[in-house]
Amino acid sequence: MPLKGAGEAGGAPEASGDNTAPAASGGRLKSLRQPARYAVLAAGALQLLEFPDPNLELLAWVGLVPGLMLMAAAPTRREAVVRGWWFGTGYLAATMYWLIPNLGPGLLVVAIGWASCGQGTGLAVWATLRPPVTAARAAAALALVPSAWLMTEWVRSWQGIGGPWSVLGASQWQHPVILALAAVGGVWLVSFALVAANTGIAVAMLARSLVPRLIGGAVALVAIVAGPTAFALTAPSPATGTVTVALVQPGVLASAAQRLTVSERLTAGRARHAGLIVWGESSVGYDLDSDPAVLHRLEALSASVGTQILASQDAVSPTGAKSRWPC
Repeated sequence: MPLKGAGEAGGAPEASGDNTAPAASGGRLKSLRQPARYAVLAAGALQLLEFPDPNLELLAWVGLVPGLMLMAAAPTRREAVVRGWWFGTGYLAATMYWLIPNLGPGLLVVAIGWASCGQGTGLAVWATLRPPVTAARAAAALALVPSAWLMTEWVRSWQGIGGPWSVLGASQWQHPVILALAAVGGVWLVSFALVAANTGIAVAMLARSLVPRLIGGAVALVAIVAGPTAFALTAPSPATGTVTVALVQPGVLASAAQRLTVSERLTAGRARHAGLIVWGESSVGYDLDSDPAVLHRLEALSASVGTQILASQDAVSPTGAKSRWPC
């Protein structure tokens, strides 16, 4: 986290010569004493309320506004970038709390690293929403800020670093009307609409003249009604029948043998009358290409309950490669 160089925000410049190290140390300590950074960190962590278990998902339409305003109020471009990083750290550390049993204190390191992507959001906010907020800046903000946020989600969603975790659009999972946007542009369009609404509200609050306020309010309104509009314009798929899906999740079991055994027992005992049985993530810890005995066990279980089983294989092949796909 780039905490050095607080002099740019109003402190004294660093000394040269033999005093360089003490001055740098003092700059770092001064940067840690800036209340605005802790405020933006808390504003990022506030987004936890939009995800399970709190499930206050409607907060996502306004929850980013405090953080955006703190970034816009940064005295320098560099400070806005740093605040974007702190916001992202609070957001990711809070919304990925469920990784604490696996990562422990390492979760904070992961959050700080991934939050570096948020620097672009801080820069976009400062470039467009710092005073004075003109009509041109308002229009630019409503395009650039959601785009910058979306780019951070896209980078973080790369499968090589874990996949799409804490994507803002996923907070709307309980609202089919809003999720109609996902049928058009995936979860990314849902995220874009959420950030656009927050940006529009921030513009309306920060602008001092009527025109940019109207622009911000209008775009926020469009973003909010976009999902219901898409839902209303989409013809419902004809219902041709119903199917009962049974979800099998054995819980946190480190042993691949235990996961398989418990999943088999739950399937045979409680999922017998379902039309489809879905096992949890990483439920099969064996490479089925090199271990046909396990594959035969799954096929025999499926035949005995009379239902197809959708399982997730997560194993290492004999060559040492990661073997992961639905089976």
